[in-house]
Amino acid sequence: MNIGAAKLPSPFAEALDSVAHAGQRVVLERRGKGVAALVSMADLALLEQIEDQLDVTAGRAALRESGEIPWPQVKAELGLRGRRKVSQLDAPKVRRKVRAKV
Repeated sequence: MNIGAAKLPSPFAEALDSVAHAGQRVVLERRGKGVAALVSMADLALLEQIEDQLDVTAGRAALRESGEIPWPQVKAELGLRGRRKVSQLDAPKVRRKVRAKV
């Protein structure tokens, strides 16, 4: 959500100025407990960079995991018997069920 600084009450606008120009961090409290923070754009960029790196690390770890499920196990979990071929109409449903199990 974006809010124009001109629409903010004076104390909030002053806090925003100290964040933007002095690099301070401001914690917003409700009933004495911190619920949000104002940070500079540089701090936000750093937080987003850290999040991206964590996502890359988690993605690489997921790729290293074996995602294979033996066919007999898939058949048992989906209630399939014999050598029945999965039709084109059944394929999306089967993929959803298999993904949900993984």
